[in-house]
Amino acid sequence: MPLQQTFIGVTSGGNRFQREKKMDDVCYEVVSDALRQGYQCMVFVHSRKGTGTTARALAERAAFEGELDALFTGDSEENEARAKYADRAEKSRNKELREHFRNGMGVHHAGMLRNDRRLTEQMFNDGAIVVLCCTATLAWGINLPAHTVVIKGTDVYMPEKGKVCYFFQRMEVLM
Repeated sequence: MPLQQTFIGVTSGGNRFQREKKMDDVCYEVVSDALRQGYQCMVFVHSRKGTGTTARALAERAAFEGELDALFTGDSEENEARAKYADRAEKSRNKELREHFRNGMGVHHAGMLRNDRRLTEQMFNDGAIVVLCCTATLAWGINLPAHTVVIKGTDVYMPEKGKVCYFFQRMEVLM
């Protein structure tokens, strides 16, 4: 399938916290755009902790915008996949899995138990969750289809600016 790749630069004259906030804002815009079009989205981040903080930031922004139900969770009665996995997700001992499932998202990283990673993969594959925040662990031998993939926080040194600039890569299937 033909792909479209977009780089979105995030510059910040501020501190690390301000840069992270800007990156979360840009990430939300990309993810919400894909969800409005009816597509699932994967967001690759650099750390295990980053999977949860990114998912939390997306949920907080969606709640603030009043779009959490409309874009992320939808009507649970209409989404058979969410209903199918609701009990399994709630019974998981993984607090993040339970928390993010309620918001229509999932996290995936090497620090999770294999059963929780497998459950998360199944939920994303079946459409029970629409956003998956993950580390590169997911890319090793696992085939999950997604229309939109975001690589959050690619650092590139730009000699003409004399500093590191931060980019998002957005890849989408062209239809």
